[in-house]
Amino acid sequence: MAVSRYTDLQVYQLALELAVGMHRRLHDFPTEERRRSVDQLSRSSAAIGAHIAEGWGRKASVADFKRYLRMALGEVQETKYWVEFSTRVGFLDEDEGRRWWNSYDELAAKTYQLIDTWEGLAQD
Repeated sequence: MAVSRYTDLQVYQLALELAVGMHRRLHDFPTEERRRSVDQLSRSSAAIGAHIAEGWGRKASVADFKRYLRMALGEVQETKYWVEFSTRVGFLDEDEGRRWWNSYDELAAKTYQLIDTWEGLAQD
């Protein structure tokens, strides 16, 4: 399968969907959390897609693209930490926290798969 833009990548589409959903959900967090949980969740969830997009710009090097995908994975793990934290302190209920966690787990799995299979399949 040839991919002509980073926006065609499933991992990018899922990352963007989750970041937008998280951004909207964070508006319901307590105001006093704006400088901690909200900022961290917003930043880490948005950074996932940003790393994928930036890596795409360097895709002439398979190693560089994969390096950026690994950075995206780091942001996925950080986001999962903040989801767990937010669930444990009660900003997210258990079911919602589990849904977010599972969604980010799915994104991680798809990203790992892309790292394992990417061989410069993109077309310029």
